[in-house]
Amino acid sequence: MCGIVGISSTRHVNLEIYDGIICPGFINTHCHLELSSMKGVIPEGTGLKNFITKMQKNKPPYSLNSLEKIKHADQQMQDSGIIAVGDISNTSNTIKIKKCSPIKYHSFIELFGVNENQTNYILNYGEKIRQEYNDNGLSSSITPHAPYSLSDQLLKQILSNSNGQLLSLHHQEMAFENKLCLKYINSV
Repeated sequence: MCGIVGISSTRHVNLEIYDGIICPGFINTHCHLELSSMKGVIPEGTGLKNFITKMQKNKPPYSLNSLEKIKHADQQMQDSGIIAVGDISNTSNTIKIKKCSPIKYHSFIELFGVNENQTNYILNYGEKIRQEYNDNGLSSSITPHAPYSLSDQLLKQILSNSNGQLLSLHHQEMAFENKLCLKYINSV
């Protein structure tokens, strides 16, 4: 159905009317775009420990096929009305897709490691990836993975070097983390 709507006393425009609603674009606040190439490789609903183990064993080497699957995932988000994404990244493998996408990405360069002797190596690795994003004009920040996957030293270094940048933190992913949270809440 079309109609005429007056804009001013001398100008008119055609107005197209559709059934439905208008809404702002959606924001995906937690995505793992680089893992899109693993869709269907690991069964769902088997728990976090099983997921992590299977992911480490089954993670295919980065390839053109991986890039196509990542591109497809980006397109699916576009088609779903997503206009911005907080993407958890462990590599720079998605830079090419993010540079060409109309989606506004912020990449959280996720670090983890429980061996305090590797703190500087892990931080340098994260900084190298962050610099690749910055060199390509993409928004990024270094962030911790989760309390259970970082040494105290690594967590302190990430936080002290964050300079007010955006951070993301996985939490309460496992039963023992829930117990820790409840213990803390009950002690306050």
